[in-house]
Amino acid sequence: MAVSSKYWVLPGPEGYLPPAAASRGVVLPEKGEALVEGKIVSEEEAMGKIAEKLLAAKNPVFFPGPLLLWDWKAGVAEKAKAVKELAEAVGAKIIPMPDYRPKYP
Repeated sequence: MAVSSKYWVLPGPEGYLPPAAASRGVVLPEKGEALVEGKIVSEEEAMGKIAEKLLAAKNPVFFPGPLLLWDWKAGVAEKAKAVKELAEAVGAKIIPMPDYRPKYP
């Protein structure tokens, strides 16, 4: 199912509960590609866009999740170190998110 018009999440209340990306025609990228703002681009272009966003951010913050926080398989520690070095390079805060599940009373 193709989407006739290009969808973009608008600022404001819609941003709190946007429609599912798949319902808007967004597909996952192949190996060597990346998904940036709803468009599939090369990894190099994606890295450039990430750098632009990080350097332009007023208050950059990284929220590493459980897959990065818990050293659960080979390669994770290296990725965590790279994220820490990147955060330090751009002056970003790091707020760990060890668990995404909601806390119910």
